[in-house]
Amino acid sequence: MPFVRTGSFTNATAGSLARLARLVGASVAVAATVIPVHATAAPGPVPVIESMAVLEATPLEAGERPRDGGSPRPRFRLGGFSDLAIARQGEVQRLWAITDRGPNGTIVDPPVDGQPGKSRRTLPIPEFVPRLLPLEVGPAPTSGLTGAFTSPVPMPLLSSTGKPTSGRPTSVSANAKPIVDPTTREPVPVDPDGFDPEGLACHPDGHFWIAEEYVPSLAEVSAEGRVLRRLVPAGVTLPGATCEIQDSLPAHYTRRRDNRGFESLALSTDGTRLFSMLQSPPEADAAPGEPPIPQLDVPLLELDTRSGLPVAEYTYRLGDPNGEACDWCLAAADGKVSAIAVAGPRTLVILEQSDTDCRLYRIDLPESPAGATGFPAPPLAKVLIGDLGPLAATFQADIVPGSNEPPKPLSSLKFEGLALLEDGRIALVNDNDFDIDATGSAAADPAGRRTCLWILSLPSSGR
Repeated sequence: MPFVRTGSFTNATAGSLARLARLVGASVAVAATVIPVHATAAPGPVPVIESMAVLEATPLEAGERPRDGGSPRPRFRLGGFSDLAIARQGEVQRLWAITDRGPNGTIVDPPVDGQPGKSRRTLPIPEFVPRLLPLEVGPAPTSGLTGAFTSPVPMPLLSSTGKPTSGRPTSVSANAKPIVDPTTREPVPVDPDGFDPEGLACHPDGHFWIAEEYVPSLAEVSAEGRVLRRLVPAGVTLPGATCEIQDSLPAHYTRRRDNRGFESLALSTDGTRLFSMLQSPPEADAAPGEPPIPQLDVPLLELDTRSGLPVAEYTYRLGDPNGEACDWCLAAADGKVSAIAVAGPRTLVILEQSDTDCRLYRIDLPESPAGATGFPAPPLAKVLIGDLGPLAATFQADIVPGSNEPPKPLSSLKFEGLALLEDGRIALVNDNDFDIDATGSAAADPAGRRTCLWILSLPSSGR
């Protein structure tokens, strides 16, 4: 089967959204209901992999800059994709991606007095600038499904003054571990204009929204890549930031777990509503006077893009609604939301991963935000529309050539980008962590872990 060109393709008619909604079974007026909690997933509809493309090797220029003292930094290739989005302008559409904060890994300190050493997250290239990536996808060779894709003109994420941002943390947070230089083991300097992008949405007028997990925050970005404003939780300040800071998000988002801030983002087709979710449930300890937060529940935020104000908040529960009951803490420890996409006026598709499952769910929001359930509250109903688990060995062989078994845990596939095409098919991309190893050195050439883009079709039972 020839590869489908998704870098630039013709828009369908005005009824395309309605057809897409029918393809994934969208509806618009489903009330929130309580769902049993599960960890062992029942079998679900398995999508079909129509085609796959591999990101062409592109060196990162940042990796060529010397360290203080003259020694060179490790050299890396472009990777670290953290989301996909489709830009729709007139009759032409383009697939975009965004990187995260840059090559990062972990190191473990030596044991002290018989106690295990601390684990530390590293940034081998602290000056790395996150970038927006317009994608071009080529045809697959006639001998198979594998094609290639590139980003010929990466767009660096810039501050409002036009200076490059960085992937460094914005501040030292009480619920985040310090990020260190792997050579010195000293914390990297903070940057109030720093970003760890994890979600991307393209506005109809050409600008972007990104979700990042440091603060966590949501940022409006111009078509040229300049950060215009940053929405942060109530009470948060970023002294020294160059863009407008609006503390309009609920305060409980500051209780995000370490390295588990805003992970996903989606925008309504008219550009008026933004949807975002944390990667995992917030910290269990609630603020004084607030009820405990169940550890399977993730907040889903709906915002007005013009005002930057929340209009509704919902509760999404991790796990399989049709499996066997399990312990809450066990399921919460490995469950995460990796990406979301809009599939109808009030319908979202959720990519959820855990140690044992990788699945696509559909949720239907109340027709009016006035019907929002809040957080924490009884969770929204959800429907399984695609089970990626049975395809895990194939995905792993694409990412790591020569592999012939599913990875353990399954979440190490690291699917992080999800986009719905006009005809109902799904574009999916993995995060290869810039093919870094744990010490902050570049992996061997050729790449040990590749960045892959798959086009999937949902079975009729999952539509």
